[in-house]
Amino acid sequence: MLRTKSFRHHQFINRKEKFTAHISCKCRLTLTFLFYAAQNGYTRVVKILLQVAFNVNASHERLLVIDFAYKNHHFETVFELLKLNSMFPYNLNVEECPENIKEFAEMSKKFHENIQAGNIEEISQTLTQHPNLRYFYSPGNLSACAMAIGYKQFDIYELFINKQFSYQSGRD
Repeated sequence: MLRTKSFRHHQFINRKEKFTAHISCKCRLTLTFLFYAAQNGYTRVVKILLQVAFNVNASHERLLVIDFAYKNHHFETVFELLKLNSMFPYNLNVEECPENIKEFAEMSKKFHENIQAGNIEEISQTLTQHPNLRYFYSPGNLSACAMAIGYKQFDIYELFINKQFSYQSGRD
């Protein structure tokens, strides 16, 4: 019995390696996997694909992964994508979203207001509470780094760079 289980595990590892190699080619077909999973609310699949090879803000015909989940009301997927550094969905109506997305949008809005005001202590506290965010988009889809530079908050920008934030200016 142990040998069969070990053999199955080996088969799984080989399939995973082949799957990873296939996804890494980033052809149109592989992007379809990510968008299909988001569109259908397959949150676990979306998270796995993003861990393996994809950009959370990949776009297809000017729509992001999160847009596909949002327009089909897959709010669990939307929330997970936001936590994975996605931009906010296009035409987001926060009022129709569950409480966790409302709270995330409000927290992000307040974070960007603190950047504008130069409240580095409040910003540091928020970063401690959310250590995995590296763009920290506003509901208007400006990254934290772009906002800091735009408001000439260079001390805050330096803090973001030291925390390995990335600069992205939002949607094209």
